[in-house]
Amino acid sequence: MRKIIATAAEVWSKSEMICKVKEPLEPEYPRMRDGQPKLWIHGHSHDRCDYTLGKTRVVANPLGYPNEPRSLEAFEPTFQVEV
Repeated sequence: MRKIIATAAEVWSKSEMICKVKEPLEPEYPRMRDGQPKLWIHGHSHDRCDYTLGKTRVVANPLGYPNEPRSLEAFEPTFQVEV
């Protein structure tokens, strides 16, 4: 049986994994439980990142667009994350 959950708070409180396109936003920080999620991989960014927010590792390694030199310079083709 499927259930539509009405609020973001309820989704966060019941979920083991959250999938989003963007990086974590400051209003979401209080909803992140201790160690949940362990890894947050996102796109929709034109800059590479690898940082820790609480106990959550946040990473992005977008290739970007050919007309954006800074994106192409930031992309690391050998970047790997061990899960």
